[in-house]
Amino acid sequence: MWSCIVHIITGLWLMAMPGVLGAGGSFANSNHIAGPLVVTIGIIALWDINKSFIKINIIVAAWIMVAPLFIHHDTTETILNIAAGIILIGSALVKRKDKYNYGGGWSSLFQKRPPHARSGNYIDNNSDQRKA
Repeated sequence: MWSCIVHIITGLWLMAMPGVLGAGGSFANSNHIAGPLVVTIGIIALWDINKSFIKINIIVAAWIMVAPLFIHHDTTETILNIAAGIILIGSALVKRKDKYNYGGGWSSLFQKRPPHARSGNYIDNNSDQRKA
């Protein structure tokens, strides 16, 4: 969960950076597009079932780091963008611990005893009794 919070804060910084540094033009446009994407993906990934969604931010981070090659940036802006990209990639690669077992997806519908039924209490349809 902390990695999602890091992504949200980094995305907010990306949006604020052009104003703080007094930059404009293509740099500001690039960060004003990348920042909200990072924040949105970070918020979506807060929910445990969407935790792998945060890996999409690796693509956004790659753009943030490569953008100085295509868009004119000052040295300070380039260093800050590369630092933000490294932070995003590093925190996106952290593996989060599973809190709950969500069952195994659509394929579990066609299994006799899906993984979520094996892990805890379940109702056996044949005997109508609760088994532990």
